[in-house]
Amino acid sequence: MADTGWLDFTSFSDIADVGTVAWLGPSNAATSNDGYANNTFLIGEQSHTLHASGPSGLSIPAGSVISGIEFRVEKKRNAAGSNQVTNHHIYINGTLTGSAEVDFSFPLGADAYVTYGSPGSLWGLSWDSSSFGTSFGFGFSMTNFGANDSLTVDHIQVKVYYNSGMFFVI
Repeated sequence: MADTGWLDFTSFSDIADVGTVAWLGPSNAATSNDGYANNTFLIGEQSHTLHASGPSGLSIPAGSVISGIEFRVEKKRNAAGSNQVTNHHIYINGTLTGSAEVDFSFPLGADAYVTYGSPGSLWGLSWDSSSFGTSFGFGFSMTNFGANDSLTVDHIQVKVYYNSGMFFVI
């Protein structure tokens, strides 16, 4: 099995499809540089979707079979006692599609990468080598429980796993 390596996205936005809390500076999630996309939540509030699209340099050989997709998000929360439920989704042409992955981990105090998906996760969709253009994206929204908090995202990346379409029989 081959993979693309971790690739950066080229476009970032706040999508007001859910929640009431906007992401400030969404394009700050383009690189790991301690410049953050962020928002501040009160207890019970939900964020808009932080959306990343157009992975840079993503190229899969024609005829390859896609076996999995992973995303990793470098993020942190700033208040002890807060708890976040995060819903992660695939977006195609700006539309939420496929299966969601729900998560409760948002590291406290220091940036840390958290990975979603796996080498075997297709997110409930069928893929081929032409599926990953500028319209391919990833997004997530969060709901805050427990304590008011400021949440920050420093970097979002994608990795696609595939098997080459060339097989040899001996």
